Amino acid sequence: MQLPNKITRYENSLISKFPLILTMLKSESFKPKELFESCKKDFENITEFIQTVDCLFALSKVKLNKVTGEIAAIFRQYVRSVSLV
Repeated sequence: MQLPNKITRYENSLISKFPLILTMLKSESFKPKELFESCKKDFENITEFIQTVDCLFALSKVKLNKVTGEIAAIFRQYVRSVSLV
């Protein structure tokens, strides 16, 4: 896995690919093959794509629907509670 460090620039790391996938998943869910076909120009190879999706899954940013086999983004809305006491 390529993470940014002294040798690997952010632009060449997997983290820089997160927004690409999350933006695609913002409007609809995709099967893994469809998602790769839609954004393969942004990845060097399928391994880099799989590692990126795997990282997003580990960070709970995407989920796999086991019934449909589609990957969907998880967008949480945080509500700030206000105490009136």
